[in-house]
Amino acid sequence: MQTHPSLIERAVGATLCAFTRRDLPPEEAELELVEIIASQIDGKTDYAMAVIGYYVRQMLKALAAKQMALADAFDAVVDAAACAASGHMQAALKLSEPVSRLRHWPII
Repeated sequence: MQTHPSLIERAVGATLCAFTRRDLPPEEAELELVEIIASQIDGKTDYAMAVIGYYVRQMLKALAAKQMALADAFDAVVDAAACAASGHMQAALKLSEPVSRLRHWPII
């Protein structure tokens, strides 16, 4: 089911802000962001969720390490959710863009 873009932006923004303020632990932030994206995908598979989860985890780690700007993470998650109706590969591609620009990739 497609969610209105402004609701997606609000949910992503609230989650990322709470994470950067350390009001939300990484595990909960990851779960929230993956669920926002997954809610837009028809026919989810375990593989699709694993790929999306991986990129969300990497983004949150980079955000916590101040290697990624909050705006880049926000844009990537919102774009991934917006194009998720086209399939999980489009969503994963949008999520991978800011992660692939990091100097010390992958963050473990």
